[in-house]
Amino acid sequence: MAPYTVPFIVNGEECFAKDTFEVKSPATGEVVHLCSLATVSDANAAVDAAAAAATNWRNASTSLRRDILLKAADLMDNKRSELEQHLVNEIGQSRNWGAFNLDITIDMIKDCAGRVSTLGGYVPSPSNPETGAMIWREPYGVVLAIAPWNAPYILGTRSALYPIAAGCTVVLKGSEFSPRVMHAITSIFHEAGLPKGVLNFISTDPHNAPAVTEALIANPHVKKVNFTGSTAVGRIVARLAGQHLKPIVLELGGKAPAIVWEDANLDIAAECCSRGAFLNSGQICMSTERIIVHKKVNKAFQEKLRDAVSRMWPDALVHINSQSVEKNKKLVQDAANKGALVLHGNVNAEESSNTRLRPIVIAQITPEMDIYKQESFGTTVSLLEVDSEEEALRIANDTEYGLSSAVFTEDLRIGLRFAKNIETGAVHINNMTPHDEAALPHGGAKASGFGRFNASAGLDECQFFHIPLKGYIRPGLQARASDVRGVATGTKTYTTMKLAPRDSGSTFLAAWRKPGPAGVYNLALFPFTPVLPGRRSGKYKNYLRQDRLRFMITMAGIMPRISRATSSLVRLARATPPRIISGGVIAAIRPAGVVTSSTPYVNSSRARFMSSQSSPQSKREVAQASASPAKGILPEFDLNNKVIIVSGGAQGLGIVQAEALLEAGAIVHVLDRQLEPPAGSIYQNVAQRARDELGSSIFYHQVDVRTGVDNLNSIVEAIAEKHGRIDGLIAAAGIQQETPALEYTAVDADRMLGVNVTGCLMTAQAVARQMTRLGSTGSLVLIASMSGTIANRGLICPVYNASKAAVIQLGRNLAMEWGPKGIRVNTISPGYIVTEMVQKLFIEYPDRETEWPRQNMLNVLSKPEDYRGAAVFLLSDASRFMTGADLRIDGGHAAW
Repeated sequence: MAPYTVPFIVNGEECFAKDTFEVKSPATGEVVHLCSLATVSDANAAVDAAAAAATNWRNASTSLRRDILLKAADLMDNKRSELEQHLVNEIGQSRNWGAFNLDITIDMIKDCAGRVSTLGGYVPSPSNPETGAMIWREPYGVVLAIAPWNAPYILGTRSALYPIAAGCTVVLKGSEFSPRVMHAITSIFHEAGLPKGVLNFISTDPHNAPAVTEALIANPHVKKVNFTGSTAVGRIVARLAGQHLKPIVLELGGKAPAIVWEDANLDIAAECCSRGAFLNSGQICMSTERIIVHKKVNKAFQEKLRDAVSRMWPDALVHINSQSVEKNKKLVQDAANKGALVLHGNVNAEESSNTRLRPIVIAQITPEMDIYKQESFGTTVSLLEVDSEEEALRIANDTEYGLSSAVFTEDLRIGLRFAKNIETGAVHINNMTPHDEAALPHGGAKASGFGRFNASAGLDECQFFHIPLKGYIRPGLQARASDVRGVATGTKTYTTMKLAPRDSGSTFLAAWRKPGPAGVYNLALFPFTPVLPGRRSGKYKNYLRQDRLRFMITMAGIMPRISRATSSLVRLARATPPRIISGGVIAAIRPAGVVTSSTPYVNSSRARFMSSQSSPQSKREVAQASASPAKGILPEFDLNNKVIIVSGGAQGLGIVQAEALLEAGAIVHVLDRQLEPPAGSIYQNVAQRARDELGSSIFYHQVDVRTGVDNLNSIVEAIAEKHGRIDGLIAAAGIQQETPALEYTAVDADRMLGVNVTGCLMTAQAVARQMTRLGSTGSLVLIASMSGTIANRGLICPVYNASKAAVIQLGRNLAMEWGPKGIRVNTISPGYIVTEMVQKLFIEYPDRETEWPRQNMLNVLSKPEDYRGAAVFLLSDASRFMTGADLRIDGGHAAW
């Protein structure tokens, strides 16, 4: 059977070239598939398709772009297994690395989607009060995106994501090492509804790459270039872009230093340096290449680093090819020949393939050694000893690179002092050098490139300033919709607000007014959005990030009056979809009527602006998307953006509590032993609600807390790396078995105790370990049972009851041990809960349905929903002085 051939995607269609090249797995050496080989003609065809789609896409509504991006994120999440396998096949790394790539990528797409609606320019205050000006940001047009292989989902997606979100079209030239991944990214965006020609993908072999790249950059339709890769190739790409006067964003190589100061927590420093140096076999541009250690702690740190490397990386690591291995061996041998000392590893060790090399730690490095300057981009890290801040900074900056760095110290003043003077794009205090997240602009200094990916900076790179209006605007001016860009054309009249003479900085604000009496408007101030969409079809939805909304005022009357200029815009919205054009800057507002409320807008990622005269349906939507907590709700219960893990969270009590956490604003990671539940399951319904209603994030991880402890630790560590912290845990994984004590087998007892006690401890341990490493404080909640303190009348579960008693005692001891670290540990002891499993039990034992309620003081049985508030309370700051406690919620069952 012939191997699969990866096609191009041009103008939305898969294209198979006449010639192909082989793609081999670096782990096995086997051909995993072929790839169509692009020629200069193919490259120009891709550019032509992007150019043809550019006009329509730049005029597409921001809501359409946002919805496509969100759909793409969902599709990527649903195709995880397939996508992870593509990465494993092509670059030889583990599924864990694939899962980590996808987590970061999905978050990045969602973050970018949330920013699309904020795209706009601003309105300056000109020196002449008789004039006004508006400054818009326009998409460049066709963008050439060149992405590497090492973190292909992250780097491939971001190279195309930000241009697409900003209204550009893209030609994605993927690495020859990972074409299947790049093809998958492109396919997912098309499946999400991206119009033909907006994203086009090609790849070629190393022999043809120079000619294809030069043709792409030279093509007059290409208006901007972004490139991620080595500094050597980046210089070539930059030179070509410069010849054609095309702006470019470059994210290039690195030689990241990590400074370990004399007061550092050496355990944390060793863990972070080990991970930072050898994650993805050291094949990350931000990988830790140089560890600069204060001489007072150098010896102790070396021991801890060796231990960490041996524990974390016991086997040889796969490089992308044998040339990478040989490069690292030569760097180490050159250094050893010049007096360096190999502390860990052996370049001469026999490995199972020539693409594998065990981690190498080498000390006593001096400037004349090649490894002092050259980027290894592999499993090699150097140690250098210093005795002053000046020397540490000199060595850290003694490189042409400047992408990332780290400082380990317990003194924030020292950390910030180093951070201010290290010449890198990012400095991480008490964390590893490889760190990339959607909310942080990413890029380097010096020979590590210029420009930024990620966040709003990534969108800004894809747009240029355009000034379409300049001149005097008469008060009371009337304009048709067609006169103002960004609003559906038509003949309806838009009436502007009359500006007072002292409004020297204002230009205009226009709003469509329906016939009828004056209504109550919701009014909001936004930063710098001169043109807002006009007509919208369907139910009005406006997704906003809370940090972009300043405050909200509800006012009576048709139009406010303007007092003076400022740097924010006014948007009026009725209960019906708004028809608004805005093009000026407003400072203070004098309402025509009376201001009825002034409410800080906090704690929501979504807002719908509705009047008090809304339809019943609108009022329900307002209640669901309230901008601020109801009167009397304490801010201490807020879990906004807290990262919380819920084990046993796919069903029963676990999923109900996970949903409560989502409603309180938390980011939730669910651990469960079953495969991800299918569509229609309780978990998927909650996940759908999180995406569509709550604006929250929930992630699913398959793991058995009893038998998969290594996997459990890896997952929790990946969660910590993804968010930079963990804030809490609900350990709800548990099993029950109703068996008389005389009939219990050792296997059954071990299984029961293994899940309910050992699994609980291992989960708490994994979470607390990461919280301690990252310096996080928070709360762990262990689910026990009232059965841990009583013998259930007529319910024979001796081992289960013993296990829950153990959980209560475990919670007390963990609270004692981890309290000084700022980690609180409490238990919840529920009474009888009516779950699906219990309802089935009632069919078999109908007398229990009537007998059990009589055993408590309320004469009713609880539902999983009755424990929602307890979970939020114990994980929030409302319980900040509570630890080592057992919260019994049993209807008074155990109080008789």
